[in-house]
Amino acid sequence: MLQMTHKRLSAVADDTYIHCLTGKQYTQMVQEHLPQMPTENILSEPIGKSSAPPILWAALELMKIDSDAVMIICPSDHTVGDEPAFIKALEDAVRFATEHDALLTLGITPHRPHTGYGYIHYDRETSEGKVFSALKFTEKPDLGRAQRFMASGNYLWNAGIFVWKASVIIEAFKRFQPKMHEQFTTMTADEAFAACEEISIDYAILEHANNIFVRPVTCAWSDVGTWGGLWEELQKNGDGNVVVGNNNVQILNTENTLIISQNPDSERLIAIEGLTDICVVDTGDVLLVCNRHAESALKKLRKSLGEKERKQYW
Repeated sequence: MLQMTHKRLSAVADDTYIHCLTGKQYTQMVQEHLPQMPTENILSEPIGKSSAPPILWAALELMKIDSDAVMIICPSDHTVGDEPAFIKALEDAVRFATEHDALLTLGITPHRPHTGYGYIHYDRETSEGKVFSALKFTEKPDLGRAQRFMASGNYLWNAGIFVWKASVIIEAFKRFQPKMHEQFTTMTADEAFAACEEISIDYAILEHANNIFVRPVTCAWSDVGTWGGLWEELQKNGDGNVVVGNNNVQILNTENTLIISQNPDSERLIAIEGLTDICVVDTGDVLLVCNRHAESALKKLRKSLGEKERKQYW
């Protein structure tokens, strides 16, 4: 998927300008999967601090190369069905960002009331070409709200794909996150990551700015960075169940459930009965059982494990 993402971006940007933001522990893996990428283009985060700090860091690094640089922030855990339509949307977004001091995101036209994605409320009446004003971001709604969003026709899924000038996002950090901006402009990267707040780009910048725009995209798309997203992408049996890993699994009266065994040395039986919309993941040292839609709860669980000094289990 990392290679697929790089290939899509290569259609709109020169390879020499494509960078990869990753955790320090994954640097070697990125080098193996993207051997064509210059080593200096891999920005290895010393500590995971959500999305805002690395985006600011990347913007500052790109400004050293080109003061007029337009950034595309594109997660590598997405699948895209209609790549030509997706690339056309990126090209439109880059063109708009080049001509305007705007913070722009791609919004996926929803095909069902998904509760695992954020939503963008946009103004369909005012547009510049195929770009519209974004009115409000809503984090993962419950089913009732998601159904209302779908029915209105004024909402898009928030894909977390952003396009803007590096200079524009840096100015936004100066205004809305001055402390973080000072940290990344006066400290080394290691020092800045250690000192800065853990916060997403949505909360740090997009909730405060008024120059937010969206380019709608109509194509098959999925965020596979979640267990629920993985279930959606994989082939299911007649009951909607997905089994990955060893075959020592027995399932009864179970529907729409994901079962993963990532412990090839284990011969123990995984027996499932009477579950619906559940994820069961066995890694050998951890057994995770959760609702397939409980992505926000898993983030809280991760934070709890960190506070209890059990990060090795995440």
